[in-house]
Amino acid sequence: MDGVTVEVLALLATVVFGLAGVAAAYYGYKSFRASCEQLEIAREQASRVPRLVLTGVALLPLLADPELEKDVAETRELLQEIEKERAEKRRAEEERLAREREREKREREERRREERRSSGFDLSKLRDMGEPGEQVDLSRVFQAPWENITERLAARPMFEIREPAEIRMPSSYPKSEPYEGPLPDSFIEVAVKNEGCAAAYEVTGWLELDGSDLEPVDYFADRGVDLVAENGDAYKVELRAQQEGGRLLPSENDRIVFRMPVLRRRTNGTTRLRYEFTSPQGGGIEGIIELALDLAEER
Repeated sequence: MDGVTVEVLALLATVVFGLAGVAAAYYGYKSFRASCEQLEIAREQASRVPRLVLTGVALLPLLADPELEKDVAETRELLQEIEKERAEKRRAEEERLAREREREKREREERRREERRSSGFDLSKLRDMGEPGEQVDLSRVFQAPWENITERLAARPMFEIREPAEIRMPSSYPKSEPYEGPLPDSFIEVAVKNEGCAAAYEVTGWLELDGSDLEPVDYFADRGVDLVAENGDAYKVELRAQQEGGRLLPSENDRIVFRMPVLRRRTNGTTRLRYEFTSPQGGGIEGIIELALDLAEER
């Protein structure tokens, strides 16, 4: 009986330990699966980030953007009107100064003639000056009309102050202030899209141009395109997406296009353009690209 009991107890112990091992293995397997799943989720979340891609950079003529071309044409006409008005005012001012110089010349000649006439004695008046030996007031003898000359000079101001001429702009001109800087002859178009797995927000970037080849004219640029620095022969242009929140979705149909009007200093050869685009969610890009300075319409 005791032997049977010992064998039964040993068998029971073996079964219990076996079940405990199976349970431990099962829970270990579940823990391993959970860890793998968490790692997979972490990897998937890590991969769900935006990936910005530069889809195109081109130097295009103004006619490729009718609105920009119209704006530049209106500004050119305004500058011509302003220059014409200034030329007329300069001509009128030169004529006025010429008349003033001629008048002053005539007055100087008149004063010289009066001075020559009054430079001698009128001996006929010495008879009425007094008795011999009496002091004579010689100022009564000279016929110099100095008092009249002094009065005329005092009545005429030496300097004439005029208000600066006001520049009048046509009422149809779209800008609030006159622009008198360089006019662009082309523009740089940069397109960016998102090939990642998540949306990018607050997309920003910058371009660095070689000033010996291209001069940016941000006066005609769209909102979000600004010239922020000029360092010697280099210009830095800041780009900010204007969509809601600067958002760029991971879609083939969604992209951001920036346009910077420029004035070409050379019309042949190539120029190097540095760029960078970033977002707080990551996926930024940067690089250098070469652009041909001769436009397609000029080839």
